[in-house]
Amino acid sequence: MADQTTSIVIMGATGDLTRRKLMPALYNLGLKGRLPEGTRIVAFARSEYSDEQFRQLMGEGVREFAEFPVSGETWEQFAGSIFYVRGDVGSAEDLAQLDQRLTKLEAGRPQHNRLFYLSIAPQLYEPAIKGLGASGMAREESGWRRAGVG
Repeated sequence: MADQTTSIVIMGATGDLTRRKLMPALYNLGLKGRLPEGTRIVAFARSEYSDEQFRQLMGEGVREFAEFPVSGETWEQFAGSIFYVRGDVGSAEDLAQLDQRLTKLEAGRPQHNRLFYLSIAPQLYEPAIKGLGASGMAREESGWRRAGVG
């Protein structure tokens, strides 16, 4: 639908799970037309990357592990939907920066759906979920919110 947007937020995105499994799977789903139109992937982790550096890192994983061959054109189109925010799940300031980036990316659409995928150590689940709640990012005032673990 043109009036809504979906953001998949991967917390702990610089880990091996994201490079080997999550990003190739999302790429495959995108090629099959199984992601909502305009879906964006927002990576959140402690390492220092720009959007472009993170896209390059994920491109290596997708080329190695995706089900379908990766062409320059299909990768560039998919990579344009990937964004990176540096931060720690336990930091209210960092979560506020994540929320600001999401708000900016979702501008112009009245409904903002968000899936938070916790690709982090189990001992960080509770602080991450509490942080999402305290920051207001878990409120379903303008779309659905879901959290999952991997």
